[in-house]
Amino acid sequence: CDDLALTLEATNFVLAQYNRPALTREQFRDEFQLPYPEYYARKTPEARLVDLERYYRQAFDHAVTQVSVIPHAAEFLAFCRQRGIRCFILTSMDPRAFDEQARFLGLKDYFEHIHSGVRNKEEYIYNVLRQHKLNPADTAFIGDMQHDINAAHCAGIIGIGVLTGYNNA
Repeated sequence: CDDLALTLEATNFVLAQYNRPALTREQFRDEFQLPYPEYYARKTPEARLVDLERYYRQAFDHAVTQVSVIPHAAEFLAFCRQRGIRCFILTSMDPRAFDEQARFLGLKDYFEHIHSGVRNKEEYIYNVLRQHKLNPADTAFIGDMQHDINAAHCAGIIGIGVLTGYNNA
């Protein structure tokens, strides 16, 4: 899904709590990175992670911006289902928020298992491969951030970049 505008809105709310200037969409895409604790440690070194997450969740829950399905994503997931291609989610997104969004957008049932709330995908991706008995040679990771592509490469699987996410090309 496309949650860039919502994430930017929530991030700017967090930054405002620490008297930091708001970011434009391009500034955010140029500098944001996962794991997010490292990003916020650079932007707001005085902040405690628990407070950052609380502010972010508050902004996310009350945001005006909506999330939408990326064009052709639902069709791609239906194609995978028809062909018996197993699909999983590996996301840093809060589990409750992800579940709500996936249900609202009608996407949740396309996935065999959802791994949400993952701070470092480069470390966690091995758990996904092992838990679901996935062969790295037969597995691809589609992501919208450099961190996703790095995680794929760490695990020896194909990384497919979608350019609608939090990082620029």
